[in-house]
Amino acid sequence: MRVPSKGLAPLLSAAGVLVALGCVSVFARPLFSNDTDSAVSCEEAFDFLMAEAPAQATEAQCRSYGVMDRSYRISFQLPSAELDPWVVASFPDRQPLGPGPYSHVDVARDPQAATAKGAYAITLDARPHDGGTTLVSIEATDY
Repeated sequence: MRVPSKGLAPLLSAAGVLVALGCVSVFARPLFSNDTDSAVSCEEAFDFLMAEAPAQATEAQCRSYGVMDRSYRISFQLPSAELDPWVVASFPDRQPLGPGPYSHVDVARDPQAATAKGAYAITLDARPHDGGTTLVSIEATDY
């Protein structure tokens, strides 16, 4: 006795589900991964910080990793004696406010302020590096 066939409908339904899952994985992946990390000009990144790049900075690397909001990672080396004056000049809204020495600085800006056009949250970490330099790492976002 032969069992009646249900036709192509189950196969087409299964194929439709597989195609839909494939589309979701392709288009949703950037929202849930770091694949959006890309190199950008340091001029763009420092404009976002609303700060001048230190004149004596070397080995600067600037990356953007934001999807819905803008986010940047900046790293560079700077002669150790230049770090504190640059931090004071660049981030008058920093915490802590003292004269230094700085190894960790947080900046929280009011996104509603008339002057707010870039980063609202900035974290700077500095640690001693080779030859009297300091390795500076900055993360900045506008959320």
